[in-house]
Amino acid sequence: MMNLLHIAQTNLHSAAYKSCCIVFCCISCCCICVPLFSQDIKMVYTVKKGNNVIGIFTVAETGAPNSKTIKLESHIKTSFVMSIVVEAREESIFQNGVLSQSTVFRKVNGNEKLNKKHRLYGNGYVIETGKKKDTLCCIKIVYNLMNLYCTEPVGIGKVYSDNYQEFLVIKNLGSHVYRIDVPDGSYNKYFYTNGKCIKVEIHQSLYTITMLLT
Repeated sequence: MMNLLHIAQTNLHSAAYKSCCIVFCCISCCCICVPLFSQDIKMVYTVKKGNNVIGIFTVAETGAPNSKTIKLESHIKTSFVMSIVVEAREESIFQNGVLSQSTVFRKVNGNEKLNKKHRLYGNGYVIETGKKKDTLCCIKIVYNLMNLYCTEPVGIGKVYSDNYQEFLVIKNLGSHVYRIDVPDGSYNKYFYTNGKCIKVEIHQSLYTITMLLT
């Protein structure tokens, strides 16, 4: 997609880490769309801070009758006072148009910082974060942040964030551009051509990170 966490000793370091995580999740992209087989696509984004390339972000969607799997992977390296390397992976599996399970994983400078799983159970979801378990009752998720990369949110007002465990409002800015405000105070803008995301802008208070389809 598109959760973002505390990993440094200063607010500046924390902001750098959050921007890397938002790049991956949001926060929960397009890139070169390469057909893998009948319903499959693969997309690659270049991640830039200013004029500097700081990482690569890939999206792979595979489809089969009544099911769809979306996988995201990224490797981001940036620095302010200290170097920060964020490796992240996400996966969402949809059955009959409904999210059946998802995983959000983050590693920062080699240390695991997040490992969260959603599993459809009855009329809601069981959410596991380490040894902690939460429940999300009486809801079926059909569109989460990962979907933003491959499917333009035409007529969709909210998108689910697996990281934040809540629905975020999608603001249609016109001309196939959308804005999503993130709970940490930042916001993202998504740009589409032919239904696919070609660019994402991640706006922090001190800087902007851009993801561009290559």
